[in-house]
Amino acid sequence: MDTATPEQDPWAAYIDERYAWNLLRIAATAKGSLPSEVVTQLMTYAAKLNRGDHFTRFDYRAELKLMKTLTKAASPVEKAVEKTQQEFPDVRLSH
Repeated sequence: MDTATPEQDPWAAYIDERYAWNLLRIAATAKGSLPSEVVTQLMTYAAKLNRGDHFTRFDYRAELKLMKTLTKAASPVEKAVEKTQQEFPDVRLSH
């Protein structure tokens, strides 16, 4: 019998992390303010994710900054994306 918890299961962790990055990718294309449910989910993941991808080792500092900005500010998504893009000019936040 397997007694691994979801936090210990590498597949569950992988799926959870991919979900978080995809949620951000979709949220970054929104116009105006995000629905409160999306902001709540982004807040949850912003607290759990690291700036480096656990599986690919990609550097997600810009994306994590965007996620945290979206959870703190009531400003439109476009402004948060623009601000993040200015702070990380070498990163293209594509959607």
